[in-house]
Amino acid sequence: MMQSKAALRGVLATVAIAAGVACGHPEQKVVDQYFAAVNQGDDQTLASFAAVKFDKKVQSWAITDPGEEKRVPAELPNLVKKFADTEAAIADNKKAYNTYFLDHPKEVDQVRDLIKKDAAIPASLKKYGDDWKAFTEKERELKKQLVDAKAAVDKEKRAVILSVGQVDDVEGMTGEMITKSVGMNLTIDGTAKPYTMGLRKYEMMTPGATGKPQGRWVVATLDPK
Repeated sequence: MMQSKAALRGVLATVAIAAGVACGHPEQKVVDQYFAAVNQGDDQTLASFAAVKFDKKVQSWAITDPGEEKRVPAELPNLVKKFADTEAAIADNKKAYNTYFLDHPKEVDQVRDLIKKDAAIPASLKKYGDDWKAFTEKERELKKQLVDAKAAVDKEKRAVILSVGQVDDVEGMTGEMITKSVGMNLTIDGTAKPYTMGLRKYEMMTPGATGKPQGRWVVATLDPK
């Protein structure tokens, strides 16, 4: 039984690829592979080239509009830089408030003690209280930005790796991101419904490397029209 299931998966994959080649759309192959995996419930295969799952069996699918490729500089280098810049800003702010404390240790200690007690700060300490509050609020905001920047880097790294594969220094790669929105008709439960599949491909390489940047199409989104 297990052998027959494996054989069936192989036949489906072969038919899907052949259909894609015959159709002539360069993105047809990834579309066919996606829905073949969806219908087989093959989450492992889907995870290797898709960022989105589909929870319905699809009886047939057809591309109605292959869409146009749009090229933009890959975002990962900018996200990595933003994360590094935020780390540097946190370090600069820490250095600044440490210097401020060394210049005004008595006043800052009084201010911090009053803040801890949730007590009012007297007029004689207002300037120091305002300055210290500015440092601490800036630190809090920068740390929040750092968390967001790290999440953005990690998300984009996962997207890049889906397209270019595992590499030693993905954060150091530069290049382009290519996207396209593919119009489709999906037959689900006997009814044809229009959908839009968002495809994404990264053509990136490590600076100094030779050859042409390579990347494959991955399924980024799939939404009903």
